[in-house]
Amino acid sequence: MAVILIAGGSAGVGGACFRRFRADGDRPVIVDSNQTALAALAEGSDPGQCLLHDPLASATPALAVEAAIRTFGRIDGLFVNLNQATTMPLSDWTPELWDSDLAVNLRAPFLFAQAAASYLAQSGGGSIVFTSSTAALRGGRGKAPFHAAKAGLLGLARSLADELAPDNIRVNCILPGWIDSPFGTSRRESDPESGATVAAALRTIPTRRFGMVDEVACAVAFLISPASQYMTGTSIIIDGGQIAT
Repeated sequence: MAVILIAGGSAGVGGACFRRFRADGDRPVIVDSNQTALAALAEGSDPGQCLLHDPLASATPALAVEAAIRTFGRIDGLFVNLNQATTMPLSDWTPELWDSDLAVNLRAPFLFAQAAASYLAQSGGGSIVFTSSTAALRGGRGKAPFHAAKAGLLGLARSLADELAPDNIRVNCILPGWIDSPFGTSRRESDPESGATVAAALRTIPTRRFGMVDEVACAVAFLISPASQYMTGTSIIIDGGQIAT
């Protein structure tokens, strides 16, 4: 039985991971500001904990870690699944808008890792997984901060993998492509030609479909589990082959 803290995405990938961990007999703790999605996850008698906090608030990482420790006595894994992809022309970006995207996509994952690291070490080690994106490996007009931050997560994972290895803590990333999730939908709808965007995206994916949140959860569960114990500082691409073409 492992205790895994999940930050964000309760209506999409984060929620799928919560359900997957709970079904596997683990003890997931999810923190998010989506009250409706958290209420749905909390239904039933299976073990797990849902925390209603803003994951971006500077105090939230420590509060979430402390809640997990109080309830289950330990933390064995951390999955940070926070995403924001604002779209606008280069000329319209302000320092405040740039900082907003980086706060979600890069700063918050760092703060969650910082808050959890000592407790993971006390548990004998564990695994940290960040949600990056295939956007880290390619360009995309109008979303410069998102692409920059998701690429930055790869560097953050490598740095922390080196620093935390003596404590038997592994740090990796997942790189989802087009996923059928609330975040994926919002990305498509932010484009004024969303229908054309969907059709164009599908033509570039060898599998000719978007990924499912449960398929992403499988990869996260693998990276959190001891089955990936010799993997750290690396990433898994989940995109139906899009980057390979």
